[in-house]
Formats: sequence, structure tokens, C-alpha cells
Amino acid sequence: MLDPLLLDSLADFLTKKVADYTVEDENKTLWPFTVVRGFLPPKRTDETEDYEKFCILVRYDDGEADWNAVENQAKAINRMTIAVRTASFDPQIGPRNTINTMAMIQRMIYTSPTLARKYRATFPFKWKAPTGDTLPIWQGEMVVPWIVPMPQEILEFGGRKHG
Repeated sequence: MLDPLLLDSLADFLTKKVADYTVEDENKTLWPFTVVRGFLPPKRTDETEDYEKFCILVRYDDGEADWNAVENQAKAINRMTIAVRTASFDPQIGPRNTINTMAMIQRMIYTSPTLARKYRATFPFKWKAPTGDTLPIWQGEMVVPWIVPMPQEILEFGGRKHG
């Protein structure tokens, strides 16, 4: 079951949680984060815009739905990618800012794993550290699986609906 509202719920959650959060670059400048649904827009110039430097990208990764015969019910998982981007020409500061922000987001999600009263963060949680080959941009990614409620089948027995 692909749930299009999960993306909006997760992006709204992160927007509220990082509203007052900033990271410091090598020039001691404090940068806030922008939460972006999906992907960054195509580049129009060779310059990197400020919102491209310090942002959190939220998008669908993949998912699955399956029938559990033992529990006699269906279960759906939507895996969401959360990419954290920071910018720094200092190879010590950039990756640290990215990893620290990723760790903070992981704690926020798993401290309150229910989102919009219907999605639940589960495991396995996966992450990738910044690689360093896109200096000055340092991007790390996390994949968080969410249990998504399935629609309930409505059956008719003797002219009455059950479900």
C-alpha cells in the first residue's frame, strides 16, 4: 500500500523539529535547514544556492505489502529516504555536521515513532555517511521503514457487510 500522505506527514514533522536547529560552518556562520519534499529543483547556474547547501530531502525509497497468514492480515511498509545535506570546505566540519544532524533526526523519529497517528517507524534503519567526493557538499542518507495501515476488506455474509 503506497500512502502518498506519508511523505507530507514526515516532511511536516521534520520541518517543525528542525525549525530552530542550525549548524555552524568553518566561518562560524549559523545555517538553518530547509526541508524539501522529493528532490532539489534542476540547477539554473553553476553557483550553489543557499537552500541547496543546508537541507533535508524527504522522498520515497521503496515499499512492499504482504499478507501474513498467521495474523490473517495484510501489512505494508513504505521506506522513506531522508537525505541530510550540509556544506563546508573543511573535511572535519562538513561530515560531522551531517552525521550529527542525521543522529538527531534518528533520535527524534524513534523517540516518538508514531507519525500522524497512523504511521509507525520500524526497523531495519539504514544509513550512509557522506562520501566526500562532492566537496563542499556533504550528503548522508537514512532509510526509515514505516508501517502503513492497510484498507480493511469488507465482506458480505447473509446480506450484511462485515469488516
